[in-house]
Amino acid sequence: MNARHEVRASASARERAECAHCQQPIPAGRDDGYCCRGCKAVAGLLRRTGLERYYDLRRGPGVPVVELPEGPRDRKWLEPIVERVAEADGPCHVALDVKGVHCTACVWLIETLFERRKGGAIEINPALGRAELYVDGRFPLEEFIEDVESFGYRVAEPNGEDDHLASDGLLIRAGIALALAGNGMLLSAAIHLGLDEGIVYEWAREISFFAAVLAVFVGAPVFVRSAFEGLRRGVLHLDLPIALGMGLAFFGSAWSYATDGQANYVDTLTVFVALMLLGRWLQTRVLERNRRELLRDGGSDSLLTRRVKDGRAELVTCATVEPGDVLLLSPGDLVPVEATLLDEAASFSFDWIDGESRPRAMQRGARIPAGALLSSETAVRVEAKESFSTSEVRSLLEGTRVRGEDDGRDLAGLPKNVGGIYVGFVLVAASAAALVSVLRGDDLVHTLEIATATLVVTCPCAFGIAVPLAYEIVQSQLRRAGVFVRRASVFRRALGVRRVVFDKTGTLTTGKLEIADLAPLRALDDRSRAHLYALAARSNHPKSRALARALEDEWSIALDLDHRVKESTGRGLTLEVDGVVHRLGEPRFALDDAAEAEAFAAREVDLVYSVDGRRVIALETHEVLRPEAALELRALERGGYETYVLSGDRASRCVSIGTALGVPEARIHGEQSPEDKERFVESLGAESVLMVGDGLNDARALARAGCSGTPSIERPFTASRCDFYFISPGLEAISRLLGSSARLARVVRADLVIAFVYNTLAVSIAVAGFMRPWLAAILMPASSLGTIAFTVLSLRSRGGDAVGEGGPSWKS
Repeated sequence: MNARHEVRASASARERAECAHCQQPIPAGRDDGYCCRGCKAVAGLLRRTGLERYYDLRRGPGVPVVELPEGPRDRKWLEPIVERVAEADGPCHVALDVKGVHCTACVWLIETLFERRKGGAIEINPALGRAELYVDGRFPLEEFIEDVESFGYRVAEPNGEDDHLASDGLLIRAGIALALAGNGMLLSAAIHLGLDEGIVYEWAREISFFAAVLAVFVGAPVFVRSAFEGLRRGVLHLDLPIALGMGLAFFGSAWSYATDGQANYVDTLTVFVALMLLGRWLQTRVLERNRRELLRDGGSDSLLTRRVKDGRAELVTCATVEPGDVLLLSPGDLVPVEATLLDEAASFSFDWIDGESRPRAMQRGARIPAGALLSSETAVRVEAKESFSTSEVRSLLEGTRVRGEDDGRDLAGLPKNVGGIYVGFVLVAASAAALVSVLRGDDLVHTLEIATATLVVTCPCAFGIAVPLAYEIVQSQLRRAGVFVRRASVFRRALGVRRVVFDKTGTLTTGKLEIADLAPLRALDDRSRAHLYALAARSNHPKSRALARALEDEWSIALDLDHRVKESTGRGLTLEVDGVVHRLGEPRFALDDAAEAEAFAAREVDLVYSVDGRRVIALETHEVLRPEAALELRALERGGYETYVLSGDRASRCVSIGTALGVPEARIHGEQSPEDKERFVESLGAESVLMVGDGLNDARALARAGCSGTPSIERPFTASRCDFYFISPGLEAISRLLGSSARLARVVRADLVIAFVYNTLAVSIAVAGFMRPWLAAILMPASSLGTIAFTVLSLRSRGGDAVGEGGPSWKS
């Protein structure tokens, strides 16, 4: 079996049973009927709340449910809205961005959740992902938002800048041009079929011409502006020949109309403008939808914190924080600047800044680095030691916008200056046609008519509609697989990728912990498991949540609500039942025997459950790998790509994870700072690197790499700076993007060949003097329809390609 066949076989392994919720393939290793925990949780919630009609309303497969982080959510943005509603006299208007709304079923579900709260009115615009609420102070707004987010949607304050979409304007322009083209074609058909005199002929001729004038006036500015911007950047993309073709064809038709009263080729010109606008709308629509799936990213200006002043906690922007300010952090809050802990103790998560998956306990006076997240269950106070202007958080958020939003003019599989090549071809063809006409002895009028015919028939009509359609198809297929492309040029840049670099925590792993071995839990009796669950279920610490999930998945245990559990921050939990003390936590906390505790700590045992200070069981946790991660990395290696692990976590943990996934130890690098990661990507040859990461410490490397992707959409800072993001539970998004890029490039090149053959034939007819307006009116639409049919048939497979299905992108 050769390498490519092996990759294809590994990719086809995904074609198994479908998820009972989203109907996406179930990864290997899951036997519960769902592709991920998120889908399982939402499906169970739909059943428990009597909302199973959702499945009847949804048409076709859905997308995997984003599993939101456990623990409290940061909703400081909501506080001013709640205050405004409470102070209003009567109903108040509230606008919310709701991300993840894909269909009628989603709208019905959110509206039903609203109606169950009994109060006010709601309108949902799924195209904008916007919910308009009209509620008064009695409506439980925060509880409603919690309900909506429990089903996998993400809610935030609206971003007004996105209300007016570029695709809306393009659709209006395309609609006008299509209407003009339809009417112009009907009138021109009458002229071509013999109408050549009388008032009806005069009106048909003039209306056809002025319809073409209006179509050019509506459509040409779109392409002229884009071509001019490309020229300013030194890039000759495809909009240049489109704009030039519109201009030259228009002036040729205008010359014909002005000199002999014949509106030659105006019907073809009008159709050309309409098709180009339709293609541009297709090209823009999917990218806008994908970008709108993310929550608003206002950069550092959107970050809020609570500053304690004069005995009150006021909500302020992080940009106003100065040294000496006392900040009140709620559970889940970001530490915006380097600070000192003022309270007794607290736990902080550092996975966003250094890849460490396990929270660390900090004591009073400890320095907390900027970018840490409070993981304790109670609020704490910290004192700022720097201003936000010098904070590492601000530096990473504001200093990584290397690549702006592109418009997708650089096409996969073609040179960046393909527009210049095409323009050269058009001008040479028109000049050659005119020269042949002069050598034949034709008069000036006939020579200009031949040159005009050449300019009209060589307009890149088929190419201009088929290629945007190809991009639309591929991006729609990727969307159905949970992969969302934000920059269309990633398809071109992906063709140069040789190396795929993965962050560890939250990328190769889910960012969650799990119990490594369930045997000690199975050895317990039911009463002991109930006490252990009572401890674990009352804490949001990642290790406690891992234990609680394990107990919930394996046993049906009822939570005793009468138990009172005390948590010692960063150390463990205590429960006293009938005079017996149960403890769960780190060895030094749970065990009375100091020597035994030190021995367990030295072995990096995470959790000990003890009764009256004596060990009952000891447990270890490890990070949860993404489903089929090892399979996907092996497929990439066999497809010709080198894989790397690049993390800020301890080197030993990185090696353990990386080698388990089949990555050579020489390509595994731990304890990397953001600057180290950026330098490493540069050392590999940045343009040949696809970087996949999720943390703030990955921002510089993501910006430096030739292509970038992330599974992180909960916090928009990372996703809004990447070329694509994915919500599928595994890592197949990477191979799908690379495989789809290779296939798209082949189809685009084939479309170019078809366009070249068509233009060669059309130019030959024009040079020979046989081109007529009616023939041009037939040839151009026919070539467009033929190219479109080829494109659709070539890309008709469902869900996008994986590496191997389309071949390695850089060897194809």
